[in-house]
Order: sequence, then structure tokens, then C-alpha cells
Amino acid sequence: MATIFETSKRAIGGVYQRMSTLILAAAFTTLPIVSVYAGVGIAYFEIGKGVGGHLKWMIFYPADADFQTTEIGPYDVTGLVGAKMKAGKFPLVVISHGSSAGMLSHHDMASYLAMSGFVVAAVEHAGDNYRDSSGLGRISTAYRRPREVSEVVDAMLEGPYGPGVDRDRIGVVGYSAGTVTALMLAGADPDFTVLEDYCRRIAEPIALCEGGGRLIAGDTNERSVTDPRIGAALLLAPIGAMFHDQAIEVDAPIGIVAAESDRELPIADHANPLSRQISTLSVFEIIPLAGHYVFLAPCSDALKAVKQEICSDPPFVDRQHEHALLNSLAVSFFNHSFDTKHRLDAVGR
Repeated sequence: MATIFETSKRAIGGVYQRMSTLILAAAFTTLPIVSVYAGVGIAYFEIGKGVGGHLKWMIFYPADADFQTTEIGPYDVTGLVGAKMKAGKFPLVVISHGSSAGMLSHHDMASYLAMSGFVVAAVEHAGDNYRDSSGLGRISTAYRRPREVSEVVDAMLEGPYGPGVDRDRIGVVGYSAGTVTALMLAGADPDFTVLEDYCRRIAEPIALCEGGGRLIAGDTNERSVTDPRIGAALLLAPIGAMFHDQAIEVDAPIGIVAAESDRELPIADHANPLSRQISTLSVFEIIPLAGHYVFLAPCSDALKAVKQEICSDPPFVDRQHEHALLNSLAVSFFNHSFDTKHRLDAVGR
């Protein structure tokens, strides 16, 4: 059975590979943490006039509640709506979904992180979700997405759950288009003009290259979207084409998990170059045999009935099994990254 812990031949060497090995080994020790927090609470939020219009997100948090599943649309979500939050200060992780997805696309990771002592905010990007795709293909959307993440962080810190958030431990998970969002938040500067050339060179049509890679210009408000509060970023199925031929100098630790048989974002074009460009890379792992959609939450029967394409995996790839390992890796990555950053800050780097 393929697992995320099988080391790819393409994995990087040196100190970052040693760090990756340590984090992966530590992942097995995170499992008992779940029993400490037992339950997951769920709450829904929205801002009527956010930077991109109507902005929605769902939070998952450690709760004084029994372990249970709540049916939300076609999703079977681990957690209880409105459960009482446990006392304490917990790290905050924001999840940025891929294009045309939604706030529940990675609900199992959100619940797992919450059970392990994190507050998680799963944002639904305005104009770039399964209900509203009006912003697809626009440069302004690419710059708006990180601002929406920062807006959610602001709202979380100022809102009713703010007292339970550790302001010094904030991270982001990005999937597919969300990886560009995450890298921009960490301080990377994409070059969207190179996308057209990339799309001319590839052999197979992919969603990234609809329109030939030509993004729609407009009132982009292209200003820095770096958020210095982001202390770590985990990239799932990353897009690297907009960062080619440049060193990515960021302060936050970065982790990459890619799928070996990803036909939408082939690792040779995206994950592998990124692994050599990011100055603070601490994890680089590849899920053998898996395709692009393996990172989406395992599908319920109701979702499989209507979204077979995103629910299917290649032979010998067990999404449920891979997610058990992926989610454990996420907990270890953020705990390790935040602890490392805390130690560096304490000694003045």
C-alpha cells in the first residue's frame, strides 16, 4: 500500500531532508494528542463586505464535546456545531482551498487539527468557489485571496474565539491555487506573466491553462500581501510555474506534499522546482501513485454520487489511509515549525 512516508527519489537532501525525517518520525508521536482534546466544535462566520465581497468561513476548534459526526450538505464532518470551546490558547491555522472548491473541501484535516489542539479557519474565497466562479482567471483574484486570509485572521483574533487563539502561532495550509495564496502570505512574489509561456510548452490541457494561461487584468491593486503573522505554511499539490527561475526568500518554514501522478500540476513542473527554490523548506514529501484530488477530504457516499471525478483515486491509493498520515504530518509540521520559530525569536535569531 502506498503511503505518504515512502521517500521519493526526488526528495531534497542536506539539512532540510534531515528536518523532514525528524518531523515525519515525530508524526507518529502526535496520535496520542488527539485523546487529550476528544471533541471538535464547529462554527460558521461570514463578512458581508470583505475585500472580495461576501466572505464566508467555518472554524473547527478543540471542544468539550463527545466525538461525533455532523452531516453538512454532502459532507460527513467530524464535530459538533456550537460546542463549548476548551479553555486554553491554541495555534490558529487557516486553510485556503483550490479554485472552485469550498470551506469543507479539507474538513477532515480541519477536524484532525482541532482534535490535536488547533483552531482552524477554513475560508471560502469570494468569486473563486464552487458556488461563484466569477473571479476565475483574474489577476485581481490571485491578489485578493491572501488578503481574505488576513481578513479572516483579523476577524478570528477580534471575535468571540479570539481569547482562545495564540497570536504567536498562526499558520496556513494551501491546496493547489491555495498554495500560491499561502506563498504570497509568507512573502513570495509570483510572476503571473510567465504562465502564458508555461501553458504553451505543456502537452496536456490542464485547468491552470484554461485561456492559454492569460490572466484577465483589471483593477488588481497589486500591493504586498505578505502577512508577517504567518509563521508556517504547508503546501499541498503546489503550483510552482509562477515562481520559476527565482529564489523564494521567506522567513516562515514551508512544507510541501505533492502527488506523484498529479496530471493537473505535474511534480516535474511544480513541486520539484519549488523544493529547490524555497529557502526555508523543511518538509518535501510525495504520495506515490496518487493524483491531484487525493488531498481533498475522503468523499461521503452522497458526494461520490455527484462528484465522481474528485472522489476517485488510482489503483492501490487508499485516500482514507493517506489522509490519516497526511493529517498527522500536518500536526507535526506546525508544532515543529511554531516551536522552532519561538526558539529563534527568543534568542533574537
